[in-house]
Amino acid sequence: MASDDERYQVQGRNGVQRLLTSLQQARVPVSLRFDDTQDSHLSMLVAVDGKGGRFYLDEVALPRGRRQAEAGAVFSIHAELEGVPIEVTGCRITGQAPLDGVDAYIVPFPSSLVYRQRRDEFRARVPRAMNVPVSLGLPARAPEQVPPLTGILGDLSASGCRVEFPRKPATPVESGQCFGEVVIDAPEPYGRLEMSAEACHVLQDEEGRTAACGFRFLEVRGGTSQRLQKFLLHLQREALRLQRD
Repeated sequence: MASDDERYQVQGRNGVQRLLTSLQQARVPVSLRFDDTQDSHLSMLVAVDGKGGRFYLDEVALPRGRRQAEAGAVFSIHAELEGVPIEVTGCRITGQAPLDGVDAYIVPFPSSLVYRQRRDEFRARVPRAMNVPVSLGLPARAPEQVPPLTGILGDLSASGCRVEFPRKPATPVESGQCFGEVVIDAPEPYGRLEMSAEACHVLQDEEGRTAACGFRFLEVRGGTSQRLQKFLLHLQREALRLQRD
């Protein structure tokens, strides 16, 4: 039986280029994790060169990360594209180049990458202008009394969502952590969407602070499921309308 990584692996230059270009065009922040130290640093794809078989990353902000990158340390790239985790392993910087006023790192295309897409599920990006707040509370039985975390809804599906944290959360979010009281404050007529959820993919900034996190819904409560589906349909129609415009 194939492993998850094998089942979700995208191979070939065209497929790799398509996904890297989507990350670049969506201006999605990416996390660089160096294999030898497990240090994590935030960056962004600034360009993709299909003919040259390479892409360009924005320079790492912290000096420690720059030293590792420029010394040719091997790293992996972790990101989410419309809520779907992407992982690129075995990356190494082979040079630097000025690009549109930015000092960029040159990275050769990988032979493959992992794109954990669930093809049977629609996932909608939530426009920033909609500014949908999300509250994440630990279960009442949690030993520590931690106030709810607050963030902004980045995308949504029937089984999960991505939450962005414009400010540093009071406590770090860890993969596998469960939140018993999750409230998405959707606009009317959809209202409060209440569920419990588990943290899955955690994106951190250069200083190790949580910047965004993907969540898997564990329980969608009461009449929330029907209103969630209606809100998803609304987001899908908005996305189609913007494409036509």
